[in-house]
Amino acid sequence: MASRTYSETADIRLKRIGHLIEIEDPDLSVTFHPNNIDKTHDAILSRCDELYPGYRWTEVQSRDIDTQLTEIYKDYDEARNKRGGITEADHLVNLAMSHIKQRFKDQTSAFYAVIEKNGHDELLKMNSEEFSRYLTKLFYDTENKVISKNTINNSKRVLESFTTETRTIHNRIAKIGNTIYYDLNNEEWQCVKITKDGWDIVENPILFMSGDPNRKQVQPRLPFEENLSTNKPGEIRPVRDLINRFFITHGYQRTIAEVYVIALFIADISVPIILPTGPRASGKTLFLRTLRQLVDPRPFLALVERLPRDDKDRRVAVYNSYFACFDNESHLSSDLMDEICTWVTGISMSVRELYTTDEMRSFSAKRALGITGINVPITNSDALNRAFIVDMESIPDGFEENSKSMLIAENKLFEEIKMSIPDLLAYIFEVIARYLEVYEDVAKQIMPNHRLADFVITGEVISRVVGNKDNEFLDAWYQNAQQQNVTVLQNNPFAGLVIDYVFNYHYDDQNEIKIEPMQLYLDLRNRADDKKLDINRAKWFPQSPEWMTRKLQAIKIDLKAANILVEVGRDFNRRWIRFKKIIKDSSKIDQYAT
Repeated sequence: MASRTYSETADIRLKRIGHLIEIEDPDLSVTFHPNNIDKTHDAILSRCDELYPGYRWTEVQSRDIDTQLTEIYKDYDEARNKRGGITEADHLVNLAMSHIKQRFKDQTSAFYAVIEKNGHDELLKMNSEEFSRYLTKLFYDTENKVISKNTINNSKRVLESFTTETRTIHNRIAKIGNTIYYDLNNEEWQCVKITKDGWDIVENPILFMSGDPNRKQVQPRLPFEENLSTNKPGEIRPVRDLINRFFITHGYQRTIAEVYVIALFIADISVPIILPTGPRASGKTLFLRTLRQLVDPRPFLALVERLPRDDKDRRVAVYNSYFACFDNESHLSSDLMDEICTWVTGISMSVRELYTTDEMRSFSAKRALGITGINVPITNSDALNRAFIVDMESIPDGFEENSKSMLIAENKLFEEIKMSIPDLLAYIFEVIARYLEVYEDVAKQIMPNHRLADFVITGEVISRVVGNKDNEFLDAWYQNAQQQNVTVLQNNPFAGLVIDYVFNYHYDDQNEIKIEPMQLYLDLRNRADDKKLDINRAKWFPQSPEWMTRKLQAIKIDLKAANILVEVGRDFNRRWIRFKKIIKDSSKIDQYAT
């Protein structure tokens, strides 16, 4: 705004309009503080000084402003005591406007107020009970009387109506430009700020909805004395040491798990579902509890819960978490598997605010998920393609000959792990700072080998930062992708029947089969009868050639793991399906066959 000289206007005229004092020339305003005339006076002079920089106010001019302001406050007090004048709801709105530092709504159209408390800024949802208590105390402190709940609700609606700014509120972790913020969710409203130059603990810059004591994270150890760039590769590996405390079967899965834990602290990438599987007493649940305590802490029993079957309850549970973990699932429905896919890569949904209106609220988010099970609870090819399977072994109990018990009380082990979290967090933040420093250069060298390309690239960069060899994570993830395909085939009886048909039914001496859909459908039914499979009421077997073709299209990528290429085409009016065998040795595919 261009500065003006005082001579360009005759005087400064003041007028109260609602919660504002308008300075009529020019059309500027300041907040009206109904119980603090001095604060309003100082705000007016400050705004006038901005308008007329360097101007010296005369005593007459200052007294003129004082006189107008005194008259405004007198009229206000009289109106409060007059029937039909300023109501308690009006007064509460004016009080709130004078104490609230910022107001805005988030990406879901929820309204927020920023207030000062205990020397720092805090964020309150306007529709929350906590905000109602804040307004109640504010009114009581200034007026020494209790205000009704109905008056509070009316005031909230007015405050919302004056709120137009929109911001994004994040859950636990946010990435703004090339800076990552991690919410500690503590009483001081602090977060960790990570840049390529390092990390530090700072005041929450109003990026998170904090304050829930059940989600409080411990303070990371600061300063972190180790320098990753000067240590030998792999010399410091506290996350790997944590992973090695669990009985994970394969080395490549431990490689991925170490990187996966660190990648959870990087926002805006699609992190695969982690699926710890194995027999009872293999530590699956404790493994997930540990990961969640490190990333998105909760009370012990709430770290891993049962997956809600009610749609609304499940979506609220996932949306309100950064890393949602569920326990002991044997098999998920097709609809659930489809929903899980969208949580990983990004979900957008709308819900009705009230059943009595047609107003909708929209939610968009990506979430990390973990699900345990004795067997892999996901069979859908699309969902498994977004999964990291962790095979876990039974913890030795000492009953076998020449074996030693490795069992330890769960609470004792978990407390030991919790004691190490300050050091683990400090290490992870150091790794992420180094990751931010080298990402652009290293990412150019990486050719992703999976549909979750952002996770694969991020994982390989992290892998090199922690000291692994180039492409070690890529090789490990390729093995995981192969296991995804195997799992799909082993859990899909239709795929098993197709594999058995291609390799063992009439076509042993042929590398390529081209057949019409109807004939293939009849052949598959005959093969199922030969193997005494009841397909008449089976949901897995298609009930028409058209549905059979659709099912083949859905699993053709997975059939490549069984050395079968599938092609569907048409010649004029004749449709056909072609199978091409990559190998002839049927012994190599017995593990998939029905």
